[in-house]
Amino acid sequence: MIPRKEKANELHKASNLRVLYVTGRLFFYQIGGPAEVGRNLAFALSKYPNVKLTVLGTSPPKIPIPSTNNLRILALATSKHADSITDIILSWFGYPILRGIKKYDIIHFDIFPGLRASSIFIISRLIDRRCPILITVNGLPSQEFLYEASGLVTIFRRIHWTISKKLMRLSRVLIVNSEYEKTEIKKQGISNQNMVVIPNGVGNEFFDQNSHDVLQKKIIVNYGAFHPIKGQDLLIKAFKIADCKKDHKLILIGGPDGKFKSSCKGLVSRLGLNGKVYFFNFMSHKDLIPLLKESEFCVFPSRLETFNIAALESMALGKAVIATKRGGPSDYIKNGWDGILVDPEDIDGLASAMDFLASNPTVRVEIGKHAQARAQDFKWDQVAKNYLSLYKACLAVAKTASSTTVCKNYSSFRIN
Repeated sequence: MIPRKEKANELHKASNLRVLYVTGRLFFYQIGGPAEVGRNLAFALSKYPNVKLTVLGTSPPKIPIPSTNNLRILALATSKHADSITDIILSWFGYPILRGIKKYDIIHFDIFPGLRASSIFIISRLIDRRCPILITVNGLPSQEFLYEASGLVTIFRRIHWTISKKLMRLSRVLIVNSEYEKTEIKKQGISNQNMVVIPNGVGNEFFDQNSHDVLQKKIIVNYGAFHPIKGQDLLIKAFKIADCKKDHKLILIGGPDGKFKSSCKGLVSRLGLNGKVYFFNFMSHKDLIPLLKESEFCVFPSRLETFNIAALESMALGKAVIATKRGGPSDYIKNGWDGILVDPEDIDGLASAMDFLASNPTVRVEIGKHAQARAQDFKWDQVAKNYLSLYKACLAVAKTASSTTVCKNYSSFRIN
């Protein structure tokens, strides 16, 4: 074991980096998805004394923005919580102004550098061509377009993606969350050879070793954004034909209260499941975690999922999970050992998996214990260490590369 003093010295010497972290909506008032990834990664990186992290993003007025000695926030005020075309245009002009001409060692985008952030991408390249630019690919374009109606929004999104693809080819490294996402992003015509897989992490609040001691109720939980791609409608249909519906309740948590959530409520009524299926809005972790502890298991039947933090959070709490085999969960779930993978469109198979966990409590608990052990590999301290290693590798290449070099091969980089 490394003595505490030596460990502190190792942390202090970890790096001497000035990092600009470019995001969209700032994440301090949001829960779920990229917002939590950004928040946890920023706070984990800021623990390193010699990493000077500047986060650039948008935030509605009057939202408190925390800062520390190692974490500087540059917030562009927007008119409302949701993105709008006006706010995106303002960001295009405002981001370079907030950024200024300061030089950084690493510039890391956790958004596609399209309509909102293409300006700061170009300005940063002009200020210092040798500065490594990294882009985290959050989600896939197919998620962005597949279920959207035609119209002005779709046109803007296509323009956004066209610009993003061109700039992504100029980045030193693309960071993806899973092997599945790596394969799919290549299908989009991006052949950037410098693609590194760094999985997302799980917040420390989900690692509760006493979660197995909580008396479980006969409830099944799904949580996440209400969107066709998340498959809540498939889950409702499977619950209808599952035997476990006789003595279990299904709880669906998330928002927004839009057309898809309304259609799911209508589906529940049409299938005669009123009183068996309950809908709740997004919950804070403080409210969500006790409910997850009381549940028997969780189900995430997404039609497509590049990672699925919710499934991994549930695993960290010792829950057996049923997750989609279409995407990221296949990277961290060994089917039948620390979770169950299903084809979400196979309604009968999904129902059978639910009945299996509901009727086999001993197996369910064992799967939950294995899941909790597996989730230990995804703590944010470890994830931040992986990012820091990548930053240092990129910087080392940049220092030896010529000023005209755009990309280098990072095939030698490995994630611990």
